[in-house]
Amino acid sequence: MQETDKSSFDHVTVALMGSVCEDVWRQVCEGIHFFSQDAEQQARRRMAEAVMISVAAGETDPSSLRAIAVAAVQGN
Repeated sequence: MQETDKSSFDHVTVALMGSVCEDVWRQVCEGIHFFSQDAEQQARRRMAEAVMISVAAGETDPSSLRAIAVAAVQGN
């Protein structure tokens, strides 16, 4: 019996994560000025990682994922 890779997500879940991250980035970050491109990339990475970790733990509610993404961008 072959064990499945638990670190991968199906296409519906990937679409959900992408949609959440794109929405949050567009809505929340419009007014934020990052002092460097590196700082912007770090914020974007924190957001993506927080969403992926939450989805991996079982969270699939878009509103909850958006709140998690916003907190990550804000460094909370």
